Amino acid sequence: MTEEDTIHDEDIPRNNGYLAIPDDDASILARGNPRSINFNDRVQAAYFGVRNDPKRADVFREMRQACTNEKAVEGHLTDDDTESARLLRDHAREEIGDPVVAGANLHDIRRAIGVVERRFHISRRERRQA
Repeated sequence: MTEEDTIHDEDIPRNNGYLAIPDDDASILARGNPRSINFNDRVQAAYFGVRNDPKRADVFREMRQACTNEKAVEGHLTDDDTESARLLRDHAREEIGDPVVAGANLHDIRRAIGVVERRFHISRRERRQA
């Protein structure tokens, strides 16, 4: 880095002595997002992806719909959770190409699906109590 490339304090736009907000969006986006994408965010993207996947959507939705063991596709909600996590992981591996979700174990994906559904107030507990 040469002396010409160096940004000096006097070169930074100021507004009444404070750092000014850049005028263009590209400058703001170049600063980056302080919140990084976590595992639950990745599972959320795959969750909405698998809900619209023609090969898996019907089975996935049916497994997520049950609120009691009597209505569970596989006979128990835990089994439905595991199978829906497997469908989501396969979707992430084959369709999205997300190596983090594709390489995760089913237990972690099951837990993250619960987080995603609670974010949107569609968890099994919330739907049972509604």
